[in-house]
Amino acid sequence: MSSSDEPEQAPPWRPEHGPKPTVWTWPPGDRPGLLVWANGNWRYVAVTARHDYADGRFAYHMEIDVDGSTSVKHRAYWWDPEGGRMKPLHGTRGAQPSTEAQGHGGFPRALHRSVKPPAQARELARRPSRA
Repeated sequence: MSSSDEPEQAPPWRPEHGPKPTVWTWPPGDRPGLLVWANGNWRYVAVTARHDYADGRFAYHMEIDVDGSTSVKHRAYWWDPEGGRMKPLHGTRGAQPSTEAQGHGGFPRALHRSVKPPAQARELARRPSRA
């Protein structure tokens, strides 16, 4: 395995790829972990989503520091157990993946939480601006 080899990246889904994949997400703080081979090192990643395609393939989505510079990039990699570039590290503490939109306007569960509690954010939005 070359030191610069990454797993094969999965392209974004397009209609010409066939039916839309089933998208699985996990709650923040309880995501499965993988080790991913990138630039000669194993990198720990928390999986943000998994896309299951109709042809039987699936891709894991993650945020990864590919080169060790602390600059994190989004990647989607095809799962290839024969390739040796991704290893399961741990499961969740009991959270089950979900395909539900969770009442967020049809979008998958948010990956980030607001810094401010919702009530406080609404109060700040009602205040007149100081321009």
